[in-house]
Amino acid sequence: MRWLNNFLRVSNWWHYKAAPLMAFIYAKAYINKAQPETLIVPAIVFFLAVIGIASLGHFINDWADIEEDRRSGKQNYVAGLSHKQRIISGILLTLFCLAPWLYLKTDVQIIALLCLQLLLYIVYSVRPFRLKNRHISGIVADTLYGHVIPALVVLAVFSYYGSFMQLFSFNNLFAFILITWLFCKGMRNIILHQLDDRKKDRMAGINTFVTRFGNVFSLNFINRLILPLELFVFMLLVYFACDTFRNFYIPFFAFLFYTFMKFSLWKIFVLPPRQMRFKFLFFLNDFYEDWLPVVILGYLIQYDIYFVFYLVAHLALFPKTILNLWKDLSRVYSRKAVKN
Repeated sequence: MRWLNNFLRVSNWWHYKAAPLMAFIYAKAYINKAQPETLIVPAIVFFLAVIGIASLGHFINDWADIEEDRRSGKQNYVAGLSHKQRIISGILLTLFCLAPWLYLKTDVQIIALLCLQLLLYIVYSVRPFRLKNRHISGIVADTLYGHVIPALVVLAVFSYYGSFMQLFSFNNLFAFILITWLFCKGMRNIILHQLDDRKKDRMAGINTFVTRFGNVFSLNFINRLILPLELFVFMLLVYFACDTFRNFYIPFFAFLFYTFMKFSLWKIFVLPPRQMRFKFLFFLNDFYEDWLPVVILGYLIQYDIYFVFYLVAHLALFPKTILNLWKDLSRVYSRKAVKN
């Protein structure tokens, strides 16, 4: 199974991207008052589609990055395949992507979104386009195919409405806020990824946002613009969500209090500036990946107790949810033990 994980690059995106997408599925199930037995097959099939689409994107990117990864010393599993094996693997992954859509609901808008997703994979990675090597258009393309389009596809597929446009026709303001939040979330995360890869990207000669503008500017861009805007817009989403998910603000503010305790934020005014610069870069991801799917499953369980089996399945598929909570609580407890 290790070779399959390496080939599909599952560990690169599983918890980070798949878990938040499940939250969208659960949210649509609650809004539509779906029954547990009617949701299970579409959810499993769509989950397979997510694996196929994400794996194909990473495969295309790895294939296009072979030369750059060789120069930087970065591991690339596609490089170890022969040209024939790469072609066969690409065909198999494409079929794996397409197969679930023989079952799932599709319409013109969903097909258009999927085609746009595939097109972005190509223009982001493949020459002569290779937006990955262009500092601004690169992060926009990554944000679109990594965060915005997948979420919109989920909402369209699991909607009882006839089309994607009808999905948002009742509230254009909510649609604008949702897409703005997804853009902020995506841009923050791709810039953080580029910060992590900056040394190898410079060795490979890749012109990313971070290599173009520098580490300090990129961190300041996140901390002073993207992150505050993302938090503000997400709080607007929480406000709108309260119309459907009663008292939805309670779990979000519980998360903020939990973060306050975890980060010992009563010391915020005495923290060194350098520490403050790195303190909050990822904290919202904890809510999107660990808290949000479980919270929405809680609403579903209140609606139908049999959704508890979905909660068990979710925690089994995304064990980091429990592991992250355990690590945080252990850290807080050990800190208190040291003080005593």
